Amino acid sequence: MYPEGLLKKIDSAIIIEPNRLHIIDASTYSPDKSTLLFYYVPILENEQLIGIVLVQENFQKIQNILLETTGMGNTGESYLVGKDYHMRSTSRFFPDSIPGLIHVNTDAVRNSFESQSGNGLILDYRDVLVLSSHRKIDNKDLQWAIASEIDEAEAMLPIYHLRNYFIGITLFIMVLIIGITYSLSNVIASPILKLKEVVLTLAQGIIPSQKSISSSTHEIEEIGQAILKLTEGFDRTAIFANEIGSGNFTTKYTTLSDQDTLGNALIRMRDELRTFHEMELKSARTRAAALLEGQENERRRIIKELHDGVGQMLTAIRMHVDIIDDERKDEIKSQINDAIAEIKRISYNVMPQSIIDYGLEAALKGLCDSVKKYSPIIIDFRFIKEVEHKLDFEISIALFRIAQEGLNNIIKHAQATHVDLHILDKEDEVYFILEDNGKGFDQTDKSHQSGSGLRNIKERAKLLHGSAEIHTTTGIGTSIEVHIPIA
Repeated sequence: MYPEGLLKKIDSAIIIEPNRLHIIDASTYSPDKSTLLFYYVPILENEQLIGIVLVQENFQKIQNILLETTGMGNTGESYLVGKDYHMRSTSRFFPDSIPGLIHVNTDAVRNSFESQSGNGLILDYRDVLVLSSHRKIDNKDLQWAIASEIDEAEAMLPIYHLRNYFIGITLFIMVLIIGITYSLSNVIASPILKLKEVVLTLAQGIIPSQKSISSSTHEIEEIGQAILKLTEGFDRTAIFANEIGSGNFTTKYTTLSDQDTLGNALIRMRDELRTFHEMELKSARTRAAALLEGQENERRRIIKELHDGVGQMLTAIRMHVDIIDDERKDEIKSQINDAIAEIKRISYNVMPQSIIDYGLEAALKGLCDSVKKYSPIIIDFRFIKEVEHKLDFEISIALFRIAQEGLNNIIKHAQATHVDLHILDKEDEVYFILEDNGKGFDQTDKSHQSGSGLRNIKERAKLLHGSAEIHTTTGIGTSIEVHIPIA
């Protein structure tokens, strides 16, 4: 049984707009001060409210996401704060404390509720100096703010290490210069030739061993040549090190000699960094592929539940209606048939069975037919096969999702009247192009760059070692070209 105050809060939240979904923060009415969320779901018939469903949210799912601290060090955390300045998520530093009892009245939270999103150096709810990034959650019902913070001491630690490193290098160079200056001040005659050999040895990257050298002519000129060679060697080494530091792991370098200690060390470092970089890229692709595979598996599960659960229930209801002698029977059957058709349409969008049974061509044709039913757009669909073979399911589902994403964008934003969807299935690759005659868009606009639709298209092609290019001209239209290689 919910507290009376909670029911009053729900009534006040929905009295103005009773016909839409509401998210209700009932944490202040929770007996144990824990975070409590409800979904208010209206049940409508002919746009009239005939009932409601009140669902309590399992906040632990959100909590698990916020407690993920990968890449945030030992002091980083993300947390939610309500309009009453009490925490809604568990604190990393006070895990045993009830969130509703932790008061958070910091500059970050105040700025967020004043719609001043940003980041900066502030005192957190522990009175510890932290680097904070914060914003208000953009939701009509929830008056919450979210902040991600890390202790300033931990965040600045790498900078301090770098500063100390440069100080050490500077001191080392100063000591080296002083030592060389002192040596040169003691060189007058015969040591000049000895210095020449030392400098030439350094130019080869070898620590010299002292040897007695007989005097010869042109010593000063030879020392100048040796110093020039030394400078060129150090300059090439510095350029190579800078290339490695900038992430260019394919740059080549020729050692000054077989015993060039510094040069060989830099080459080993370049090779190890390149290997590590390649492993990181492979790991990122693997994670992305696993995520997409999980999404497709979840879609299959949802389709099975819709078919085996809701679909069969509606079919059974329709059979019962057939035996009812009532003047509204036809109307009820029509509504049930509409519901069954809608479930089939949703099922097709989530995971078309035709792509499993008949392949990509049948699934894309069904997608085009579905779009034609719900929009006035004319679609010219062509699927040309140069060779007879069956495409892998991964390639088929990726191209289907790309087409689905592209058509959805066209319907929502392009204002197009004609669309060309052409597939060329060749022996070594599949070529895909989707063109429309819509209004196009500016690719430099940040609002388009931040969307996930175009990014998902490129990522799906990249995961299959392919490429996706998006060309658009304002007022003319947009085209998406995809090349997927076939192993």
